[in-house]
Amino acid sequence: WMTGLAWTADGAWIVFDEGGRDEAFVLWRVRSTGRDLKRLDLGLGDAPQREPTLWHDRLAFELWSYEAEVGRISLNNKFPVSLQRPAASTRTASEARFSPKGDRIAFLSERTGTPELWVTDLGSGDPRQLTRFSNGTLLSDLAWSPDGTSVAVSTGHGKVFLVSAGSGKTQLVFSEDTYLGDAPNIQFSHDPRFFYVLSHPGRRTELLKVPVDGGLPRKVLDGLLSGFVESPDGRLLFFSRPVDSPSP
Repeated sequence: WMTGLAWTADGAWIVFDEGGRDEAFVLWRVRSTGRDLKRLDLGLGDAPQREPTLWHDRLAFELWSYEAEVGRISLNNKFPVSLQRPAASTRTASEARFSPKGDRIAFLSERTGTPELWVTDLGSGDPRQLTRFSNGTLLSDLAWSPDGTSVAVSTGHGKVFLVSAGSGKTQLVFSEDTYLGDAPNIQFSHDPRFFYVLSHPGRRTELLKVPVDGGLPRKVLDGLLSGFVESPDGRLLFFSRPVDSPSP
């Protein structure tokens, strides 16, 4: 859809923006006759460009940008709260997760130039890089093992790796397709021998319970989920579905 358009002073051209739910807004120009449609390449990469306005030969528009970083606040403090940044960086950081004991935070960061798994000790405040994929591998989600000795991380290629929180040793534990939407796609069971994966084989979406040692996965649920977590005793699985996602 469009959020803005503007005419050139001579009335010969129209400049407008176009984008959608899964596409960033970019600027286009087209003749008033409907011919010669062309994207305006302003050298701004994937940054959304919206609401163009023109004055003679000058173009102004909205340029959207955002920062993602790891922040921490105390729930015992009164508002306004004091924001702490345990893993401060000028690069993107996301998917922060407390360790089971609450003494560390694992997160995904591009501070080395490529997405990697990091962990920071809340005592020392020193972030430490755990993975070194260094081949443009996109990382999607992460989950701590219940004993805090390892972190499972899912990739944009549909794989899941188990990473030692101490040495960084990496082991492939799931190689089928994982769901890559906005929903979480990985979660450990209370039993560290198993983890859950939101899988996306073909056009289907299903939740699998996967043995860490490489055994056969077991299907738990069909359909897209927006969240899932096992009860502390492992007897129940709580889950939610998107409003526009029908139950199977």
